[in-house]
Amino acid sequence: MTTLEQGGPAVTPTTAGWTAVGDFRTEMLTSVNFRRVHGGARLLNPDERLNAAAQRHAADLAAHDLLQQDGSDGSTPWRRVRAAGFAFRFAAELVAPADSVPQAVQLWMTSPRHRETVLDPRFNHLGIGFAPGRGGAPGRYVLTLGQV
Repeated sequence: MTTLEQGGPAVTPTTAGWTAVGDFRTEMLTSVNFRRVHGGARLLNPDERLNAAAQRHAADLAAHDLLQQDGSDGSTPWRRVRAAGFAFRFAAELVAPADSVPQAVQLWMTSPRHRETVLDPRFNHLGIGFAPGRGGAPGRYVLTLGQV
């Protein structure tokens, strides 16, 4: 699922302020930026505010076994991003039912609409959330993209 509201690429993504290698956020950042570089878009920079918005939504989706943009409390992606303190010109959110980063990225990249969002050159920041599924359900990955 995806929603969207309204320099040349470098080679090495930054993970400043993120946890050690092997962390799902570092893996997702590397995977998404690899695809963006090869698609001609600039690298995305991690943002803790977008992480907070993405993590909040991933936990909510997994807890309620949902796969949707709106939260169980009626929150929208834009409300969550603003509540996390990220003032944006454009923002988008992608959700995937998956148990691994490669699986989530594959789902997004094989969907033309999601692929377009991942490669959208307007975005320059991202946040990533993940929550494991319950009772055998797949986990929920959330990728929140923003431009300030």
